[in-house]
Amino acid sequence: MVTTFCWLPSTLKPLHANRAGHKAAGAWLASHSSPDDELIDPFCWAHYYAGRVFAESKPHAKPAGFKETYFAILDQPDKEHPRLPMMPAAEELKRIGKLVYTWPENQPVSQAKVFVYAAQRQ
Repeated sequence: MVTTFCWLPSTLKPLHANRAGHKAAGAWLASHSSPDDELIDPFCWAHYYAGRVFAESKPHAKPAGFKETYFAILDQPDKEHPRLPMMPAAEELKRIGKLVYTWPENQPVSQAKVFVYAAQRQ
């Protein structure tokens, strides 16, 4: 009978608990960006939590004078993610952009695990 329930602790763990920072970044992006802004998310988690899945190719009527903002979502800088095809674009936006959000919130940047950078389209 004990072997029957040996899988139960794993089943009760929260799904993707290690992506909490990306979920928080996605919620922040949902309230601080326009659907016409570009999200460069190599991991696709914040993109998902911001409600942008399947909206990438849908055109929106942009208001007059609208300036598109590019947002890049990056993970801890000590991790290497060379396999992710969008990583070079995110790193470039980090270089030219401004840090606008970190997670965990209300913590020093040195303790952050997820970063959101923004830059206006020229």
